[in-house]
Amino acid sequence: MKSKDVSFFEYTQTETAFPVEPDPTLIRYFDMLASIVKESCYILDIRNRRFCYIHPNDLFLCGYSVEEALAMGYDFYSEIVYADDLHLWALMHRAVLLYIKENEDCRDDIDSFYCTFRLQRKVSFLTNPLPQMVYQLMKPAWEGDELRYLICALDSSTAKESGNLLLFSKNGRMHKEYRIAFPTLETYHV
Repeated sequence: MKSKDVSFFEYTQTETAFPVEPDPTLIRYFDMLASIVKESCYILDIRNRRFCYIHPNDLFLCGYSVEEALAMGYDFYSEIVYADDLHLWALMHRAVLLYIKENEDCRDDIDSFYCTFRLQRKVSFLTNPLPQMVYQLMKPAWEGDELRYLICALDSSTAKESGNLLLFSKNGRMHKEYRIAFPTLETYHV
């Protein structure tokens, strides 16, 4: 089986927001990563409220092209997140950003956030979209003292309910669970 050459920068905004110099080695590593990643992944530019990068995997794109998703920015979520979960997704997204902002002094302890929600899959022979539960992993990336990016990966989930917002620490012995009904974070030690 012949592998397809994929360029990481082929699926980025025209004027990329990445603060990288045109380093050939770095670009080569990005391109190698893009050629082996099979999951849906994307990078959000928090400051500019847009996507920096979207891997061309249909799980996240739900039938849209990378170009369409990049052009829509955050509005793309209203097209792909199941209507009943859209408010929940927005609440979880705000909770992640608020937690990071309120805990800037502990940011080195944050490994990643995890949540579940449903996407709406369009099927040509059905009038209504089919819901598909996914889990999303979000890793924050800072530029200096500012949260700049969320690096996100999506995959199918067997979870029965949307929500399940968790924070995992880098030491791997603790996680915090966000209670949607009572917006608080509860700490659990592993």
